Amino acid sequence: MADLVVTGGIVVTPSGPSCLDVAISGGRIEALGARPTSPPPSSGAPGRRSLQRTIDARGCYVLPGGVDPHTHLMSDVGPATRAALHGGTTTALSFTSPRPGEGLADAVARTRDELVPQAEIDIALHASVWEPERIEPGAIEQLASLGAAGVKLFLAFPELGMMASDRVLYETLRSCAATRLITLVHCESGGVIAARVAELIERGCVETHWFCEARPAATEHEAVARTLAVARMADAPVYLVHQSCAGAVDELAGARAMGQLAWGEACTHHLVFAEERYRRPGAERFLVVPPLRAPSDRDRLWAAIARGEIQSIGSDHAQGRTHPVDGPPRSFAEQPYGIAGVELRVPLVLSEGQRRGVPIQRLAELLSSGPARIFGLYPRKGAITPGADADLVVWDPAEEWIVEPGHLHDGLPDSPYLGLPVHGRVRQVVRAGELVVDRGRRVAEGPPPRFLRAWQASQPEQRRQPPGTG
Repeated sequence: MADLVVTGGIVVTPSGPSCLDVAISGGRIEALGARPTSPPPSSGAPGRRSLQRTIDARGCYVLPGGVDPHTHLMSDVGPATRAALHGGTTTALSFTSPRPGEGLADAVARTRDELVPQAEIDIALHASVWEPERIEPGAIEQLASLGAAGVKLFLAFPELGMMASDRVLYETLRSCAATRLITLVHCESGGVIAARVAELIERGCVETHWFCEARPAATEHEAVARTLAVARMADAPVYLVHQSCAGAVDELAGARAMGQLAWGEACTHHLVFAEERYRRPGAERFLVVPPLRAPSDRDRLWAAIARGEIQSIGSDHAQGRTHPVDGPPRSFAEQPYGIAGVELRVPLVLSEGQRRGVPIQRLAELLSSGPARIFGLYPRKGAITPGADADLVVWDPAEEWIVEPGHLHDGLPDSPYLGLPVHGRVRQVVRAGELVVDRGRRVAEGPPPRFLRAWQASQPEQRRQPPGTG
């Protein structure tokens, strides 16, 4: 007999939505079966125990637990992952925060051993390259042996010493391809941005809204085109983080149409906000890199989602904002930036996606199975299929609500998402076969978190899919 059965809902499986029951045993999905004619024996409410526990999902979709491919959780991993869990994200890929002089593999091993055990969800790790000229020989091979999912380079932030040269980009792409790691690239023309920042400040243009003018869409478009060209020369796959403008998406779509192995990611804030937020009071709350774009860019992102030209959606959750300077900022260039959004990624994308007519299966791919496939976690994660981890989200598409401070669990004092209307709500979250969140309340601690090794060597075919899939 199964430990838990989720019954009555529309289950979004890899082959499409179906009226099925999900039987769970030992933390894994045991079977998917046709709906019984008798009503469910219980609602799955906390404290209700029987020989077979049941969650009544009537009127709801049953989705695979969210897989967030782009998070910065480790500055305060407990509250950050608690927020993720309440929002339906049961697996996150987080970037490391290397200490000065710390090797890439050392940073991953330290994060795995010291910080991942404090999490409340399962975690895979990307290595962040903050000192690109110091990548030590053999570092990429060491990362692969540790089970890292990816290596992230930045083509911006020369003022922080983080901007990778074209040579470092090429050599990292080559090394990662040889070990089946994925190179993730933050695409902005860092030198141009530095020049524009200096020009604006010299002219006395220091207010918050000039932040966007310093980093126009053209700086992203150029860097995306350059990165794709270098990846072709390196014969390497590449993952483009937080695509935000039409030109960048067009470049990616064209490259994939020609057969290049490249993936694009959109982020929640670029899908729900636009640059007019910088012309309103409280503009500093919306500062993020790349900045918010024009409404036409936002619409192009949604069109790309519908057409399969974007392959994943991340939150770019910043548990701690980036502070370029110590002390009060004197211009837009010194203001803190970063948006915390891991808890609202699933609800907001489902809400806005359904409003725009995007099929529920497509949204589930972007929120779960797409990231899991790209980074070697599928089908253990991102799929409702026998043998997969029993990470499930029961989503009620009918409930309407407004984001308020009491709804969020990240422990942060503010959120730019406050006041947004949401259509549809996460009703229950199951992690590793256990009901852990029920109608917004934590009802169980759940099993200990697991560090997830990416399956670089065992399932390479999951990454080499023809353009337009995955």
